[in-house]
Amino acid sequence: MKPFPAVAAVLLWACVPALASEPIEIKGIRLGMSQFDIQDKHGQLPLENFTIGGVRSKYRVSPDFLNGEMQSMRIFFDSDGFDQVREVVSSKYPKLACRNSDVTNRLGAKFTQTECYLRGSDGVLSLRRFSSDLSTSSLSLVGNAELARQRKASEAADRDI
Repeated sequence: MKPFPAVAAVLLWACVPALASEPIEIKGIRLGMSQFDIQDKHGQLPLENFTIGGVRSKYRVSPDFLNGEMQSMRIFFDSDGFDQVREVVSSKYPKLACRNSDVTNRLGAKFTQTECYLRGSDGVLSLRRFSSDLSTSSLSLVGNAELARQRKASEAADRDI
């Protein structure tokens, strides 16, 4: 499968139209929360056996923090559970926008990639059917400050030719 470069994902997230005026939260976890607030709700970090819509994460969930505030969180899960997670997320956030595209693996087989995005007041939620490989899906929350930092780093890299 051809990987979807992280920089392209950041730029795509930045282009997502503002669709939700409220902050985005997953199971009570919001961008900008402190590590202690998340631990009060869900226990010690990294979070183990985290589920979304009954689909268990493949790995421990370890949010990224800057100055004591959560800037991003990525949850990876089995791609067989993608439709179930998408249904739960879209029922909570009906303005979640999804689009399909074709991806090809190294042997030339084509698969339908589904990518969904929602911009909230505090950042972007993204949901991808295929993340690092064909068996792994992901749900990500990325805050506005982190998006701006990544955009600035990408622009600097583009000028470094």
